[in-house]
Amino acid sequence: MSTETLHTIDTGALMREDWINTRDALISEMYGIAGVEDQAMLDLAGATVSAAAKHRKSLDTARKTITREIDALKRSIMDQEKALVADLTAEENRLRALSKEYLTELDRIRREAEAEAEIKRRQDAEAQLEKEQAARSAFGAGVEIAAPVPDAIPMPPPPPTRPSTAGTRKSWKFEVTDPARLERCYMVTNDKAIRSAIRAMADQGLEPQIDGLRIWSEIDVRARG
Repeated sequence: MSTETLHTIDTGALMREDWINTRDALISEMYGIAGVEDQAMLDLAGATVSAAAKHRKSLDTARKTITREIDALKRSIMDQEKALVADLTAEENRLRALSKEYLTELDRIRREAEAEAEIKRRQDAEAQLEKEQAARSAFGAGVEIAAPVPDAIPMPPPPPTRPSTAGTRKSWKFEVTDPARLERCYMVTNDKAIRSAIRAMADQGLEPQIDGLRIWSEIDVRARG
């Protein structure tokens, strides 16, 4: 069926005057039935409803006669459309599948790399913790903790006969109280760094404080030449 044929289809069958006249007569008859009060009225209502259904069916049959050819043309066009795009659709689906496989593989590699990195991070953290614990144990075993020193007794003033030959200067001492808290730069092999840090804090007017150390001052008396 061609498109030219489609334009020549006669749809007048749906608008036949005799069908319309019959419809109007049925409607008028239905209007006349105001109520069903006896067997006669029941029979009349049933017959009228059946006649209306039959008349509606005749219109449906006329419609199918007209649209049957249209439906056949539609199916033919759709079949041609599927045939025209079949290869295109197949390649689209193939490329979509390949892309999905590639993205899935990338995601798998990424997840594996993240898992390996997490395992390595944990191993490194555990190794670092073991090193620190070993260092603290070794440091604590190799350092002799000094006993607490009583508060320094103030020194007597210099002899009055030589006031200009002696002077005083505060010097800072320290005692390791908690080796585990002592920073690495203040290990027993680096007394110089500890004393330097104490002097720097004292020169700034600060009370020297270092975790793991007890720091105090003593008064040294030096004679001047």
